[in-house]
Amino acid sequence: MIRVAFLLFASTPAWAHHGENMRAPATLLAGAIGGVAHPVLDFAHLGFLLALGVLALRSPRPVALLAWFGLFTLAGALAHLAGIEPLEGRWLALWVGATALLAGAAVATPAGEKPGAWAWCAVAVAGALHGSRYAESVEGAAPAVLAAYFATVLLVQAAIAAVARALAVRARHALAASAALFGGAAMAVAWMQA
Repeated sequence: MIRVAFLLFASTPAWAHHGENMRAPATLLAGAIGGVAHPVLDFAHLGFLLALGVLALRSPRPVALLAWFGLFTLAGALAHLAGIEPLEGRWLALWVGATALLAGAAVATPAGEKPGAWAWCAVAVAGALHGSRYAESVEGAAPAVLAAYFATVLLVQAAIAAVARALAVRARHALAASAALFGGAAMAVAWMQA
């Protein structure tokens, strides 16, 4: 029960947007620090990245799958910053949490078949959702700060997924449970917030 309560409070947006008191970062350093912190402190992002790292093991092209996610993360962020945001606020947070929950469930299933076109499409949609969510915390930042933020976001995403891939050989089920739990907690918090 204590773990669930911790996850519910720890996955609030304030933790992921902590660097500038909920404002867009103003300096290159603040942008870079925010880019490192956001994927780690927002449990929906972290849970999805853990699961994605494990799912990449099933792909014949794991690096390409991770790069595909990064590409659509950037595309979703740029679309959001350009004002194209089909989901926003609580609904976006809810769907980002759902990606972690679903990816955790996918990891928990037997690894019989390789991911097909459906998996690449699902990763693209998840990337766009995560990118849009990342962009919410840097709206209004200068272009150089945005570049520092997204460069570090992409590097940290790749590092988390790579670590998950390395650990997956021994702890696939634990990573799946963590991803699903993080996603579920993030969805609950998103639903409770106005």
